[in-house]
Amino acid sequence: MRIVIGVVLLLIASVLQITLVTRITLLQGTADLVLLLMIAWMLQPGNRPDWKWGLPAGLMMGFASALPDWVLLIGYVAAAGICQVLFQRIWQV
Repeated sequence: MRIVIGVVLLLIASVLQITLVTRITLLQGTADLVLLLMIAWMLQPGNRPDWKWGLPAGLMMGFASALPDWVLLIGYVAAAGICQVLFQRIWQV
């Protein structure tokens, strides 16, 4: 059930990212709502983070972006992998 909720949240965040968030500039750039949601979802205490969460997020944004798909896919998978390592370190302390 968590997987379905997570994918739906990523889909909603990607639609909001494409339509609304790109219009708002912050210090000559835009916020990445999908990346923020993915990181927040993975660092919740009840969830088990996994680098595989970066795959649907990267594919969703790669499909909608003008950048090559592999660029965003590598970025999101790397961010998910870093979250996986940080989750183990944070909750050990």
